[in-house]
Amino acid sequence: MIGAGGNAEAGGMNARLERKLRLLAVIVIASMIGAAVYTVAQGFTAAADIAVGLTYGLLISVSITGISLFVLEGPMRVWLRGLSFTSNLIVRSAI
Repeated sequence: MIGAGGNAEAGGMNARLERKLRLLAVIVIASMIGAAVYTVAQGFTAAADIAVGLTYGLLISVSITGISLFVLEGPMRVWLRGLSFTSNLIVRSAI
């Protein structure tokens, strides 16, 4: 959001957060489309079945992407960077 005078900070959102939210939205939309296509490809063509597929796509992508973008690349980033590759992988997999 760009506020008065073209300053992004005046709108209340910094550029990094805006980029992360846009990436989250793109991934969620792509996941929902993929889930709908997968549902139809499996032969479930009823509206309720497609809605279930869309819901699964939404919930799974928001949770995994949200954790990745806002937790693992946010507050835990410095701590994870100090770990070895194997330890980092174990922590990320556990989460």
